Amino acid sequence: MKRVALYARLSVSTEQSVSIQRQLASCREYAERRDWDVVLEAVDEGVSGSKTAPGSRAGWRRVIAHADSIDAVIVWKTDRLSRSTLDLALVLKDLAQLEVGVLSVDGTVDTSTAQGRMMAQLMSVLAEHEVAQTSERVKAARHALVTRGRRAGGRPPFGWRNIDNPSGPGKILAHDPERIDVVRELAQRALAGDSVYALVCWLEQTGVLPRPRRRTSLATDEPQQPEKWHTGSVETILRNPVLAGLTVYRGDVLRDDDGNEKVDESVAILTLEEHRRLVAGLDARKVGARPWGGNTAPAILSGLARCGTCLGPLHRGSSGSAVYREYRCANRKCQQRVSIKREALEDHVTSELLSRHGAEPAIHVVSTVTGERDVLRQIVAAINQTTDAMRLPGADVLELARRVEELKAEHADQLSRPTTTVTYRVSPTSLNAQWAEASDDAARNTLLKGRIERVIVEKRPNARGKPFDPTRVRIEYHEVDPAEQARQQRLIDIAHLRFRFDNRNEVG
Repeated sequence: MKRVALYARLSVSTEQSVSIQRQLASCREYAERRDWDVVLEAVDEGVSGSKTAPGSRAGWRRVIAHADSIDAVIVWKTDRLSRSTLDLALVLKDLAQLEVGVLSVDGTVDTSTAQGRMMAQLMSVLAEHEVAQTSERVKAARHALVTRGRRAGGRPPFGWRNIDNPSGPGKILAHDPERIDVVRELAQRALAGDSVYALVCWLEQTGVLPRPRRRTSLATDEPQQPEKWHTGSVETILRNPVLAGLTVYRGDVLRDDDGNEKVDESVAILTLEEHRRLVAGLDARKVGARPWGGNTAPAILSGLARCGTCLGPLHRGSSGSAVYREYRCANRKCQQRVSIKREALEDHVTSELLSRHGAEPAIHVVSTVTGERDVLRQIVAAINQTTDAMRLPGADVLELARRVEELKAEHADQLSRPTTTVTYRVSPTSLNAQWAEASDDAARNTLLKGRIERVIVEKRPNARGKPFDPTRVRIEYHEVDPAEQARQQRLIDIAHLRFRFDNRNEVG
């Protein structure tokens, strides 16, 4: 009589999954029909078939430990052994050396034959492909959610909360009315020069409590007690790009097709410039410490540098270090992705711009918000208040539901309207003077965008290790028609008059 072991595995129990008990019952019935002797039943519950190798599972190790006393292992399906081709191949090799076969209840696998071993490998390949496809679908779905302004899960930052999307399904980020004023006060105090330790003391003196830790185990019913404030937790709040309305996705802030940061005005409490000053102040106080990572502050050529092959934006890249030493094309579908030394490119573009327009007035790109961000906040607040009122005893649910639909329609209408218009402001001082006064790369980036449309970098074959070649770079400047040039000149004249008038008043 053949002696067999039964093996069952389940990662997560759902209504669609086959339970451990059902798997074992099917395996027992399979063995009974053939009059085989079941000498061992081993299980691995709550164990992933793609992330955990069989050798790391307690149940499977029991099977291998009894290999001398069994002739075969029965499983419900081969994906119970592993969803990885490599892991399954190793399992089959180990069992073959131990002269132990593998059989599946559905009859597709019997490794006692050559055809059965081939089928086992084929089934594992298909299972691994399905895992990869599922992972890609999840990543694509998360990216689509984030780019549309919706939440892809996770705990919101301190001071914000997840709410129902007024314009459709899913969740969006919104201010937490109980905590957002605390974050505003922290930011303003930090901008005024308060140390992080002073902010911790202020929080403790005012009685503001941090959020409780996430429950790490479902086995305990003990209430989660809030932590104490620490300098690290306060600094994490202040450094979070969400303060400026930015969304971090896969280690970088979400950007538009031009490489510029996408700002959600409805969640921001600081401007981009204010948040950069805040982070710079935190870095300055860390004497000898390395600044925090994160690709949130723009490089000099952010939104300007373009790949000469696909015309997609060039992003900062590093070569095994934390320093961004290159600009690289991030488009994986680009057939000839461009990369170029960051410092050399920035120096070349800066030199060309200042030699051409340095003596002329500086021009600033101004994005004017046409829709009031407070309007969206008021609509979201009204929706929350209305939905809360629906839960009160005696509430007119039908009337309140109608009101919610009206507010959602109004919210969608506000979102559909253009939110910004781009104009150009002419400065009374020269580009050379303002460039010398620019305090950081963000300010220099603003000055570049006032004159430059884009910087196109062509790919050069076998460019690795060779010096910088300026012929690869093509700078395209903004085209200004004569009427616009005349208007800008009038603005310059007016600015000079105002400048002289203000100085005369100060002297008088």
